[in-house]
Parts: sequence; C-alpha cells; structure tokens
Amino acid sequence: ERVAVAFFLDGDVHTSIQEGGWNYDLIKQCAFLLGHGADLIYTADDPFNPSSNDRYGRMVFPLPGPGMFASMLRPVLPLGNHDQFLCC
Repeated sequence: ERVAVAFFLDGDVHTSIQEGGWNYDLIKQCAFLLGHGADLIYTADDPFNPSSNDRYGRMVFPLPGPGMFASMLRPVLPLGNHDQFLCC
C-alpha cells in the first residue's frame, strides 16, 4: 500500500504539532515516513518566500519555502527512490 506525505507550509512555527502549527517533530515524522517508502508531495520548488514586517518599512525578509524543506528531506530517501518527490 502506498503512503503519501502532502507537505504544505503555512502558518507559524509552534512547539508541538498539537498546537496547530509545524515544528521539528513534524519534519522528523515526515523523514520517518519518507525513509520507509512514502511519497512526498509539495507545493513549489521555491527555496524562499518573501515576507515583510511593517516595523521595518519596505524591507523584505526571506522565509524558508517548500523547496528548501523538500531539499532537506531528499537525503532520507532510500537510494534510487528519488522519483518519490512530486512537486504540484
């Protein structure tokens, strides 16, 4: 039976998944599933997403994007299974 991890980043970083956000535990669980044959579906190859803060005027800050996290998770795949990554 195939398993897929649908990885969509939106929202704040929290200390636990139960708080409704994403954090290190979520990344760790994704890595476990991928390392055991799950497919990763992610939204874009963008390594960064622009973010602004009114306190800093017109400055734009790069925040990690879905492509950065996909790249970080790629090494946990078993050798030869790189077709398990799907960008939609």
